Amino acid sequence: MTTPVLDRPAPTSAADAPDTAELRARFAPVFARIAANEARRRDAAVPPHAAVRLLAETGFTALRLPRERGGSDATLTQLLDLLVDLAAADANLPQALHGHFMFTEQVARDVHPRLTDWWLDEVAAGKVFANALVDPPAATGLPGVTARRDPRDPEAFLLTGTKQYSTGTLLADWTLVAAHDDAGALQPLVVEVAGPGVEARDDWDGIGQRGTASGTTVYTDAPAPAWRRVDLERPAAAPGYPFLWLILAATQAGIAQRALDDFAEILRRRSRSYQHAASASPAHDPVLQHQLGAAAAQVRALRSVVLGAVPALEAAYTAAAGAAPAIGAAATESPDDGAAEAFEAAHTEAWVAAASASSVAADLTLRLTSDLFETAGASAVVAGPGLDRHWRNARVLASHTPLPHRRRQIGECLLHGTPAPHSADAVETASSTDADPSRDSVSPSPSTPAATKEQ
Repeated sequence: MTTPVLDRPAPTSAADAPDTAELRARFAPVFARIAANEARRRDAAVPPHAAVRLLAETGFTALRLPRERGGSDATLTQLLDLLVDLAAADANLPQALHGHFMFTEQVARDVHPRLTDWWLDEVAAGKVFANALVDPPAATGLPGVTARRDPRDPEAFLLTGTKQYSTGTLLADWTLVAAHDDAGALQPLVVEVAGPGVEARDDWDGIGQRGTASGTTVYTDAPAPAWRRVDLERPAAAPGYPFLWLILAATQAGIAQRALDDFAEILRRRSRSYQHAASASPAHDPVLQHQLGAAAAQVRALRSVVLGAVPALEAAYTAAAGAAPAIGAAATESPDDGAAEAFEAAHTEAWVAAASASSVAADLTLRLTSDLFETAGASAVVAGPGLDRHWRNARVLASHTPLPHRRRQIGECLLHGTPAPHSADAVETASSTDADPSRDSVSPSPSTPAATKEQ
């Protein structure tokens, strides 16, 4: 495909990293192209393969890599700021790429020589990573993924079983699969999506976020070298879930922005008014201007809510580096207690900051995407423009680990200083074949995934 903007910049020194304005100007044409085709993809139920390829070819998926490794040296704040803009173009894409950014962040910071070099080289080459972490509920009778040693290669595993909510896998080159070996130990292994024994299905049937490729993947003796194991128990993995929630909060902020833009355009073009309206022109009606202005203020605040939580996440990643023993160190080696305590405190602060931001973003976006209909009258509810998609997308995003659970844990941390849970614990629960099926709000049939995603 023809790339409409500059290719990925050549490696230079970190001192030459672009500022936020330069990054936004660089990717604005990319997002505009994605937005222009969003309705066609939505109406035809076409997965956004071309949009993901465009993001990879223009270097968006390599934003966080150092320039000497083919990236842009973008900060976490810059990445999340751009994810808001991407979500305004197509709300499916930040969620589809969340695993790519989450686990690239972890692998880059853990500095495991072989895995890190390979992974970052793949990202620099435009390859995209996803994840398949959630086993089907026991009520479905579908087996989770198991990993057994390859009889032909003792340094490799063969993966067999089923995953649901494999967000982004259908659109990716590689996917991180949470499997269990014969001893029951968690083995998170990277598998080639187009490789043998992998079937990625586009069967996610939620009421929104239909283009996130969050469907089922089935593995039948899919090969995975043991050196591609991602250690989810290391400190650098712990901030992964706070990072996910900030990505989802950025997506909510982008949905709100797109909804505001869509309804503002309707008001600009609309000529009919009501007999009891304050003006014969909807665009000059002070009541409608007030409603639109209130929504605009919330949209501006939403971006600040998301970006305001980033320093706590950065601090948690920094503390994780101090709390981690060197990869390959002897089992008896460990960081000092002070570093471990500092990490737990920083991780909990990041967890609370991200959970708070995502909670506020969900509340505001759900209300805003409903209230904006009051500005446009009955013409806004016809199916053609698809304005209802904004609320539906926001509703699906808000259902990730439903907000009451996160708010309760925020309150528990506030009252008792309870440490935040680690990402590995959540992955272990989600990928356990013994998990209680009542955790899912819907127990799907083998052919129908649940409509509530727990991540």
